[in-house]
Amino acid sequence: MKLVLNLAGKTEINFKPATVLEEVQQNILHLFSLKRGEVPYARSKGVDPDIIDQPVDVAKIKFTQNFTKLVKEYEPRAEILKIGWNEANIDGELSPKILLSVDERYL
Repeated sequence: MKLVLNLAGKTEINFKPATVLEEVQQNILHLFSLKRGEVPYARSKGVDPDIIDQPVDVAKIKFTQNFTKLVKEYEPRAEILKIGWNEANIDGELSPKILLSVDERYL
């Protein structure tokens, strides 16, 4: 099953997701909200904060690599198919839109 995540804005944590799809979505959103190095005993979990000050084109490439690695390692039920980007605003903020595929065996 395919799913599109838009990472613009904050989301609330649902401690009792109704479906596996909601759980996978929440897990991925959580992964992308973490900065690498801030999780005790899992220092490699999270987005590399050094990417933030890179030029937009470089940041897009590095975020794409980073997101793909995180999902592969920490949420194996999902696979990133494509990452699109909302254009950077005047402040240089990027908002990724992620197309995921969730393995049917888990649904």
